[in-house]
Amino acid sequence: RYQVPLLINDRVDVALAIGCDGVHVGQDDMPLPQVRALLGWDKIVGCTVRTEAQARQALLQGADYLGSAAIYATPTKPESKPIGHGGFAGLCTAVSLPVLGIGGINLGNAEAVIRSGAAGVAVVSAIVGADDITHATRALRNAVEASLPDWSAAHAQVAADHCAQVQALRPFIQVVSPAGGPKRARGSCWVQPEGQRLLERAQAVVLPGKELPHCSEASTIA
Repeated sequence: RYQVPLLINDRVDVALAIGCDGVHVGQDDMPLPQVRALLGWDKIVGCTVRTEAQARQALLQGADYLGSAAIYATPTKPESKPIGHGGFAGLCTAVSLPVLGIGGINLGNAEAVIRSGAAGVAVVSAIVGADDITHATRALRNAVEASLPDWSAAHAQVAADHCAQVQALRPFIQVVSPAGGPKRARGSCWVQPEGQRLLERAQAVVLPGKELPHCSEASTIA
């Protein structure tokens, strides 16, 4: 009705049942490889991370974007220890995936979060707790958009084209580096012996020693 993608939080079964656009999972929810196996590669999959190691793992396991652990103290997750600006900036630089800032974000600090590297913000209290929800939403959106880098339409198209290439290649790259079993290092990938033939197929698309321009997630694989 509103032409906005709908993602279900935590519940992969609900996402499957209603056929929505995707799902967002946390560290204690269904593992990302299983989520991808159930939803396929045409659905949006996000993952909450607290550490840079978790961010890198989520990238390798097929996440489309990341959500941070709480940046500031928040009443919606009082048990969560805030990671602060330093922790959040580390997540943003650890991977090339979009990272959304979450936790205690409001009109007063949204700009600082964006300038720390966020691709956007997720907000609850600052909107639903406002006297005028519509006004609060518009004000926050304006603040976020004013802080984001100014990309031209041409830059946006180039980015979209490269992302489409990565999406097309990513199943090959993911399949050759499953978890478990004996592994050996090859370039920047960990390859299982039985994945060698698939790696060679991937190399036919991503040339040995090369990277797709502007897409570090399609990292050098030979």
